[in-house]
Amino acid sequence: MTALLEASGVGRRYGDYVALKGASIAVRTGELVAVIGPNGAGKTTFVNVLTGLLAPSSAQLRFLGQDIAGLGPVRLPRIGLA
Repeated sequence: MTALLEASGVGRRYGDYVALKGASIAVRTGELVAVIGPNGAGKTTFVNVLTGLLAPSSAQLRFLGQDIAGLGPVRLPRIGLA
């Protein structure tokens, strides 16, 4: 079954600081998914990249098979990601 949302190799840098490196997730129809980890692990950064609030420094992001890397929070809901 094809994933609704697929993300692999997600990374986010702030200058020399690496906030997120190599995060991946695949969400299929009917699944409930949680992102867990200790404080400072990059959970919020990961979600902000997935939702378009932050542009990824590196990533392969797909929603319903469409490349969404770098699309902002205004365009993503228009294609059905909310």
